[in-house]
Amino acid sequence: MGDKFCIMLFIPDHWTKIRSITKIRIISLFILLIPVYFFIIGDYYGSGFQTPLFRYQDIFLGSFVIFVSNDVYNVITGFFKGAMIPTVILWCLGVFLIIANIVLLFVDTAPVTRIIRRSGVLLIISGFSLLFSLMVRYGPFFYNSSGIAIPLGLPLIFLIGIWMFQWKGNDENADTMVEPVHRNEP
Repeated sequence: MGDKFCIMLFIPDHWTKIRSITKIRIISLFILLIPVYFFIIGDYYGSGFQTPLFRYQDIFLGSFVIFVSNDVYNVITGFFKGAMIPTVILWCLGVFLIIANIVLLFVDTAPVTRIIRRSGVLLIISGFSLLFSLMVRYGPFFYNSSGIAIPLGLPLIFLIGIWMFQWKGNDENADTMVEPVHRNEP
């Protein structure tokens, strides 16, 4: 028990010593694993959750992990029809913007404050894209004959995006240029 207690005390102290841009990079990577919404299929035929990259669903046939790439494949081959096509397109747009946010945080060499504010805008726009995807699929109240959606993680994406957009550098080097993560040095 003593070792676990020391580790728990060490992490917050270590976290405060990390530069702000590194903290925000870690948080942005974490967004890819946040369950954006939980869902119930039909009249309780199954349930699950969806993250930006994959969907986990547990139905009477078993448990499945379905990646976004499978949804894109189903749209391209014509397996999905009707309202599922704009749902998948809007979801993929949101995922693309989240990934663009992460790439921006790791590659851009502008001043730190400008990078973080741009990333916040991308996250807010991706949150709206994910929200519209849910509304197309489940309706404006997240309920229709295909099931119920409970968007618990979506507000977290908006909050992180707003926090990043309003971020004011409190580091001593907040307005300095950032070195790219991958430098081409021999």
